[in-house]
Amino acid sequence: DERFGEKACAYVVVRAGEALTFHELSHHLLQQQVAKFKCPERLEVVDEFPLSAAGKVLRRDLRTDIARKLAEEKHSGSTSP
Repeated sequence: DERFGEKACAYVVVRAGEALTFHELSHHLLQQQVAKFKCPERLEVVDEFPLSAAGKVLRRDLRTDIARKLAEEKHSGSTSP
């Protein structure tokens, strides 16, 4: 974010044959009484998370991925919710 530095983005792996929309995720989080300002502003559905040799999620790889996608969107002029 140009003003605040970062915004929340949810990376999600869904079960085979399942789908999840941004609206469904937001609704679920609000039903769980997650504060609105803590809710993600973007949803990225992936097949799997990048993992380290120890099995931990490589958050830096996710940050790199979203930075690349945002740069591509900015360059092409498109946006995603």
